Amino acid sequence: VVNKTMLSKRWRVGVDSGSGATCIIVPKILRELGAEVFTVNSQPDGTFPGRAPEPTSENLADLCTLVRERKLDVGFAFDGDGDRFAVIDETGRFAHQDSSLAAYASHEVCRRGGGSVVTHVDASMCIEEAVQRSGGKLLRTKVGDVAVSRTVKSTGSIFGGEPCGSWVHPDFNPAADGILSAILFLRALETEGVTPSQFVSKIPVYPILRSKVECEPLEKESAMPLIKGRLLEAFHEMEELSELDGIRVRLSSGWILVRPSGTEPAIRITAEFRSSEETEEAMRKTLSIVKEIVGERR
Repeated sequence: VVNKTMLSKRWRVGVDSGSGATCIIVPKILRELGAEVFTVNSQPDGTFPGRAPEPTSENLADLCTLVRERKLDVGFAFDGDGDRFAVIDETGRFAHQDSSLAAYASHEVCRRGGGSVVTHVDASMCIEEAVQRSGGKLLRTKVGDVAVSRTVKSTGSIFGGEPCGSWVHPDFNPAADGILSAILFLRALETEGVTPSQFVSKIPVYPILRSKVECEPLEKESAMPLIKGRLLEAFHEMEELSELDGIRVRLSSGWILVRPSGTEPAIRITAEFRSSEETEEAMRKTLSIVKEIVGERR
């Protein structure tokens, strides 16, 4: 990786490994690439004393402060086992993860002159717009990095990722790799000659709402066909219906996803539209339908 991604700029990089598996290797690789590295939560400790292991905006206040106070170029945070990462821009702000994914996907499509990109059914439409605008094609798959990795491989796609920071770069690794993603993100910034905030600012952030309705595991399968029928009635102006993973309804200005949770007794609902008003109205209608049907079956 180092041999293929040598950088010309001496980047000043903040790293928060969260006391996880990347504590030693990430600073080492970045220094080999010529970066000046500043760290927080850099001592390996499986109890994660510094912060929770998920690299979410709520957990990265220390890294944001480090980047801002030291006037660093960028910050990278990693989850416990290093397959996911997050970006802190040069102002010390958490970079919206859908926007980061969309911006990098667009960069890769432009760099290669086309190609397909993979993400899952619950990812923002800003990714699809960015990929298509750059001359590429977006493929959606089931939620989960394994599903994304398999689809990248089976379709010969150039890149794949989930908004949680799980990115797949098939030229280097067929699985999600947070360390590799951070390095290639730096390369993209250098290639385009931009700061992190400039890199992601070209991607619009649309309002997304998420909710869930409790539903016993044995009831999920029988409830979904009923929910589908009601969604078809409520959103008759739909442009596309997908049942790849749950029920995803695409309309002219947004989409709705109703999906049985794979980790808890619940049915998850996501709505994303171009305006807050549309998003709130779609969520209200969908949530009412799901609650009514689940309630009838109790």
